[in-house]
Amino acid sequence: MHKKDSDRSCIGCHSKAAESMDCAGCHFHQSKTGKENQESCKTCHSLSPEQLQASDPVQLAKKTLSDLTSNYAKVQTDKIPEIVTIDVLANEYKPSAFPHRKVVQAIFERVEKSGMAKVFHQDQAGLCMGCHHNSPKSLEPPKCASCHGKTGPSQDGRPGLKGAYHGQCITCHQKMKVEAVAATDCVKCHEKKK
Repeated sequence: MHKKDSDRSCIGCHSKAAESMDCAGCHFHQSKTGKENQESCKTCHSLSPEQLQASDPVQLAKKTLSDLTSNYAKVQTDKIPEIVTIDVLANEYKPSAFPHRKVVQAIFERVEKSGMAKVFHQDQAGLCMGCHHNSPKSLEPPKCASCHGKTGPSQDGRPGLKGAYHGQCITCHQKMKVEAVAATDCVKCHEKKK
């Protein structure tokens, strides 16, 4: 049930799904860091060992997935900022008016197409962790600059703020095949200063 490289295990199936275009934009961080979210274990491990032993694993997985999918609640969009202005590094370019709510809603639309995603992403703040990684789960996560310095990479390997912003946005667009904003189209996100 726990082998990541098996298509006959829950975790293997989940890992394979996380590589899909709809999921990879957020999940690529987890594969890079090797960190697993221990909270996700509770999704399936709410049963006693006796209940697990007495059941056919495939049927149990199907029933669990079906039961858990019914608990999914749609996102409360009023709690998501519509625009986030990123101006901390404005130099050659004007500040970026990041369409935060639009991006989050596009991600939620992808989640709602997948029974598995609805099971593992029932908590709205948990979805925020795709971008706001390595910080406490919250609907008001800390600013990127609280972990990423303005002057470049840190000694522990964290990218600088500019690298973090660009790495996050560009990599997500590449993994999720978002073609409306090309990675090389700087002025699509922030106008050049005159």
